[in-house]
Amino acid sequence: MEALQIEKGWGESPGRGSGAFRWNWSSPIVLSPHNPRTVFFGANYLFKTTDRGDSWYLISPDLSKNEYRKTIKESGGLTPDHNPGGGAEFFGTIITIAQSPVDSEVIWAGTDDGNVQITRDGGKTWSNVVDRITDLPHHDLWVSRIEASHFVRGRAYVSIDGHRSADFRPWIFKTEDFGQTWTKITSNIPSHHPIYVIKEDRINENLLFCGSEFALFYSIDQGSSWHRFNQNLPTVAVHDLVIHPRDPDIIIGTHGRGIWIRDDISGLQQMTQEISDSVGHLFENEIATRWLSIDPMGRGGTFAFIGENPTKNAVINYYLHPVVAGEESVTIKITDVTGNNTRSYTIEKPKPGIAKLIWDMRFDPPPPPPAEEGESERPRRGGRRRSGPPAGPGTYRVELTAMEEVFTGIIEVRQDPMLPPPFKVPN
Repeated sequence: MEALQIEKGWGESPGRGSGAFRWNWSSPIVLSPHNPRTVFFGANYLFKTTDRGDSWYLISPDLSKNEYRKTIKESGGLTPDHNPGGGAEFFGTIITIAQSPVDSEVIWAGTDDGNVQITRDGGKTWSNVVDRITDLPHHDLWVSRIEASHFVRGRAYVSIDGHRSADFRPWIFKTEDFGQTWTKITSNIPSHHPIYVIKEDRINENLLFCGSEFALFYSIDQGSSWHRFNQNLPTVAVHDLVIHPRDPDIIIGTHGRGIWIRDDISGLQQMTQEISDSVGHLFENEIATRWLSIDPMGRGGTFAFIGENPTKNAVINYYLHPVVAGEESVTIKITDVTGNNTRSYTIEKPKPGIAKLIWDMRFDPPPPPPAEEGESERPRRGGRRRSGPPAGPGTYRVELTAMEEVFTGIIEVRQDPMLPPPFKVPN
């Protein structure tokens, strides 16, 4: 690890008449999606480096409101008596930065005193477009997050947090024209859920996530409607979200509950209104791997106390419409290319929504041989549970049957990539 005294590399200061730099308690540092050597750092001015932090230069004027009553300093330091909100914290600072993944010249910045700033020429000129957000009660609330779209140059999402001003309503807005017009998209998010973060999926432009004081929500229609992300996430303040750039995972940064990772959101990423209206659906699934596990002691040792890993088994994602909730069961069947080996699952009292089936990559065991005359057919106690043959590397057919409708898909299995071919799948 290299230590860097960054004070020496800040470049030209803004001048004596404009006042000192102001840094938020959580000053934003953002890596450019276009160049890993380019980083943005927010004070009340926006800094940029193109050499990984060896030198910095300004690309903006003071982007805050720079209100005297919020930035006053006495006796050379912070004074809680004069600083609204108290505590050792500056106000009038940048708290969120977003460079457009589509156009490197488009950069957004939001401040803790309500400004939404945008440049379309890499920082040469800036425009404050917060006054264009007409649905806000006033324009000095925290701009908690700006998310520049991965798909459309002029599209961006802005979340506003008013809980410091005793306004706990959720505020999320979308623009398609660089902030000239805004649409409120909080729709059915409950009141008293101030929003801290908004994220657009990297694969599906209609899929959004937002984190509030109490929960994580998702939308499959760009915010027209929202659903609470239940799963096993507790009631918790969600302060940050990251969509993994390689894997279909979402990383959730919480206040007081650590980091949560939701593995495999590929079902959500593939969700469309057409799928939502159908009785059922089988999604495209991640390739499953038959990992070779070697455990000579027969136990996991301390691994159980270190952290929980994703399942080693195959994961089949499927969707069921709410009309299926009244059914007794649905079935999922996995078949090899010969049709001789199958694995059948019956899901009793199915719940609507996106769900996962965990397949251990084995087929149903063959039926036991018929008992000879005079021999008891009652199974003997003890012994190992009968298991079917393993599924080797290949592609398998998956069938979901719900309300007499059949939906088909595939699941692919590969061998452990660390093993030299050919390697026989162990029984």
